[in-house]
Amino acid sequence: MVVVRGCLRQVRQRRTGRSALLALDREWSQTTKDMNKFVSYFAPDARSIRREPVATGSRDHGYVHEDLATPGFAIQWTPTKAEVSAAGDVGYTVGTYEASMNGATEKGKYVTVWKKQSDGTWKVAEDIFTAMRPAGRLHQSR
Repeated sequence: MVVVRGCLRQVRQRRTGRSALLALDREWSQTTKDMNKFVSYFAPDARSIRREPVATGSRDHGYVHEDLATPGFAIQWTPTKAEVSAAGDVGYTVGTYEASMNGATEKGKYVTVWKKQSDGTWKVAEDIFTAMRPAGRLHQSR
């Protein structure tokens, strides 16, 4: 009986953790007009993996300031899934994004890995995103 209760508690914790991460990711998506608030979601050793060189550390996300401060730049994203580890200390969100600037639009996908901090808050540990290829374009191997 104790094992069953422990399993049920773990299932509830994971379900609650998934809901919390989805809500947190949605909340984060509303901060794109406030650079300091936006960057506050990153852990001190966070990494952003994108086409440009990897940005490491919450203070090394200068691209955020450049992108968000560029006139006409806008980004929005929608998380569609979240998972949390059995231990409840690591999780991830997955979704789609759309960035636009001066009439040009880029659509893509992302995975954000979240890590629970010592104070119990979730922070971004890894942020990985990539643009979708235009329809009909195939990858050519060399």
